[in-house]
Amino acid sequence: MDAAITERLVETFQSFERMRFAPIAAQALAPAFLLSACAAVLSVLMNRLWRILDQFRALDSDRSTPESRQDAARLLARARLIYRAIRSTIGSALAIAAVVLVVFLDTFFGMTHEWGSALLFLLAFGLFSHAFICLWREVRIAMLKFGELVISSDANSPKPE
Repeated sequence: MDAAITERLVETFQSFERMRFAPIAAQALAPAFLLSACAAVLSVLMNRLWRILDQFRALDSDRSTPESRQDAARLLARARLIYRAIRSTIGSALAIAAVVLVVFLDTFFGMTHEWGSALLFLLAFGLFSHAFICLWREVRIAMLKFGELVISSDANSPKPE
């Protein structure tokens, strides 16, 4: 290896060491926790999507009645909302990963990263919030159907004498 390259590498690592690694790692710690939250929410969303698909398959055998067509439309709306939530959660996770990358790369090259990190973090939180709004809307649709089922089962139950 060339002596000039070796000298430059040593100089770079010494300057990186002088910048103190601990504060940089601390700045990357909060986004890392948010990244694990994204993974947990993504797991919940995927489970909800699979459940919706199972209900759709069960309904698929009989779509001759207007009620079953209405249920299919409702399930499709729920699946679309969950898909949007999944897409937003993945986008949020990518933005969070970009925050961590920007923090380390900018520090390594001696640049300021506050504006870029802040904007990426805001983007990540915006996408994460959108995912929760979509999840809330999907749960609302599911609960409306649940309410209809409870009311119809109360109407069909025998009256006490």
